[in-house]
Amino acid sequence: MSRAFVGVALLLVAAGTGASASRQISESPRGAYEASLTPRPNGFAVAWYDTRGDRPEVYFRLLDRLGNPAGPERRIVSAAGAAYEPDIAALGSNIAVVWYERTEAGTNRPMLGLWAADGRELWTRPLTADGHTGRNPVVRSAGNRLFCAWLEYDG
Repeated sequence: MSRAFVGVALLLVAAGTGASASRQISESPRGAYEASLTPRPNGFAVAWYDTRGDRPEVYFRLLDRLGNPAGPERRIVSAAGAAYEPDIAALGSNIAVVWYERTEAGTNRPMLGLWAADGRELWTRPLTADGHTGRNPVVRSAGNRLFCAWLEYDG
């Protein structure tokens, strides 16, 4: 029997056994998209965007080592327009997320932010200069540094 998920689901596969179980991670009744997962010392963090409000917004949630929710969903981006394509990386005990926002001018502005594990925003900043547009951002961490890449073109 198959089970359909309307949100982000995590498929856990036991090493060496092939046994698997899935769990729904998001609580969105309208669907969740473009999930990204990163390991943390005590589990994982997952980010996605969904449309439970009146526009796409980015969320993250901490998971324990077995993939069970280890805290509430955290809405981390509430852009004036819409937010898409999150990618997530752990930076110490904090969570780094990149995404792009669709601006009122119709351009896409990649953004980078850092949040504490409790959902508190530490900072956010745009990755592109005014007059440029970009998509498909990714973020990786190494030690105490972040590396971001994205596709960009001028207007």
